[in-house]
Amino acid sequence: MRNFSDTTLSNRTEHLVIIGSGWGAYRALRKIDQSKYRITVVSPKDYFVFTPFLTGASVGSIEDRAAIESIRNQQSGGMFFSDNQFSSLPHTGLLLKANTTIPVISNSSSLLASAIPNAKLDIELSYDKLIIACGAVVNTFNTPGVSEHAHFLKDVTDAQSIRSKIMSLFDEADIPGTSEERKRSLLHFAVVGGGPTGVEFLGELYDLVHNDLSRVFSKDLISHVSMSLFDVAPKIMCTFHPSLVEYTVGELQKRPFISIRTSTSISKISKDEIFVKSPKEEIVPYGFLLWATGVSPSQLTRSLASSPRIEGRPVIDSKSGRLLTDAYLRVMREESSKSVPFANVWAIGDCAGPEYPPTAQVAKQKGEYVGSLVNKLHLDNDINENRKIRPFVYKDRGYMAYIGKGKAVVGLSVIGKDLRLFSGKFARLLWDSAYLSMLTSWRNRVLVPLYWTLASWFGREISCIKKNPTIK
Repeated sequence: MRNFSDTTLSNRTEHLVIIGSGWGAYRALRKIDQSKYRITVVSPKDYFVFTPFLTGASVGSIEDRAAIESIRNQQSGGMFFSDNQFSSLPHTGLLLKANTTIPVISNSSSLLASAIPNAKLDIELSYDKLIIACGAVVNTFNTPGVSEHAHFLKDVTDAQSIRSKIMSLFDEADIPGTSEERKRSLLHFAVVGGGPTGVEFLGELYDLVHNDLSRVFSKDLISHVSMSLFDVAPKIMCTFHPSLVEYTVGELQKRPFISIRTSTSISKISKDEIFVKSPKEEIVPYGFLLWATGVSPSQLTRSLASSPRIEGRPVIDSKSGRLLTDAYLRVMREESSKSVPFANVWAIGDCAGPEYPPTAQVAKQKGEYVGSLVNKLHLDNDINENRKIRPFVYKDRGYMAYIGKGKAVVGLSVIGKDLRLFSGKFARLLWDSAYLSMLTSWRNRVLVPLYWTLASWFGREISCIKKNPTIK
C-alpha cells in the first residue's frame, strides 16, 4: 500500500473515502466537488478500466493503455493503493482490514487496511463519508478448473495475457512436425458465455485471424482454426432484442470456423479439454478458453454476509450477495430487527442492489448520482424532502455489441419513443461514436481513433512483447 501525502488538503473539513476505481467510483470521483472534500481512494489499481475497449485491446485493435484512464489525474488528495483484498466494511464506523477472513467492526468512522502486504503494520483511515464501489469478480459457478485454466477479461492485464496467449498458440502450432490433430486442438478458441463480452471478443478474434494472422501464417495453418461460443441459455445475448440476436447469430454462423452451441453447460475444465453437457457428455479439446459468464460478489462484499450478527451490520441480499441500498443508494443496516440506511455510507456499482443489472451503464449512472448527492450533503448527512433531493432513477440507454467484420448491433432507448434498433456497419459507427463520447481524457480521445485508423490501414500490431525473451 502506498500513502500519498494529503497535508495540502487539511483545510477541507470533510474526508470522503472511495473504495474502488471502476465505473461507479470513477464517475463519482469526477462528479464530486473537490473543493468541498479531502478525498482518499482505496483500490488495488491507480487507474480506471474502460471495459468496452478490453476486447479490442486483447487482439491489438488498440493498445492496452488506451483502455485505461488514470485515477491520479482526477484526484488531488491523498490516495492509498494496495494489492491486498480487503475483507470487512464500514458501519456507524467501519473497520476495513486486509489479510483477514473474519470482519471486524469498529465503533469509530474508520477504515483499517494493511500498509504492507503480509506485514503486521496497519493504517487507520478515518472518514466522514464513504462510497463503496468495490465491484465484483468473474462468476465461475464453482466449475472445476476454470480459475486455473481459463482466461478472464476484467482488466487490462487480462487483455495483455490474452494477446500473448493467442500468438503463442499460433507459434506453437506452426512448429514443423506438429500433427494435424495437435494443430486443431491448439487453434480451437473457446468462449464460454454468450453475453456482449463473449460475442464482442469472438468478433474481434475473427477480425484478427481473418485480416491479420492470415497474412503471416500459411493458409494450411489458418484452416485448422476453429472458434466455439458456448452458452447454457437457449440463445445468446438474451438481454438484446430478438431481431438483433437473430442478426448476430446469422452473421456469426456465416463466417468460417465459428460455431455457436447454446443450451450447453460446462461441467469441468482441464488444461486442454472442456467437459461439455449438451445434453450428453462430450470432451472438447481446446487451446484457448475465455470465461465470460457474468459476475459474482467480491471477497470484500462476501465477507459482510459471514460477519457476526452485530447491531448495525450492513444488509446483504440473500440471493445476489450484493449490498442492499435505499432509494438514495445508502447502504442498509440492521437496527432493532429492522433495516435502516447509514447516513454517510453509499454503495454503487456491481457490489450493490439486486434491482439493477451489474453493468457499466448502471454503475456509471449511480456514480454520477452519488457524486452529485455528496456535493449537496457537504457538512451534512440529512436527506429529507426540504432539501429537494430526489431518489436515484435509472435510465436505460440501450445496449450495443460489436460482432466483427466492421459490424455491430445497437438498441437505443429514446425518451418517449420505442427502442430504436440498428445493425450492420452503420451500427458500428454508432458504437464507435457512443464509446468515444464517454472517454474523459483528451489523450485517449486522440489515441483510440488513431489506433483504429492504423489497424484499418496497416493491420493490427501482432508482435508480442514477452518477459525474459533471451535464449538461454
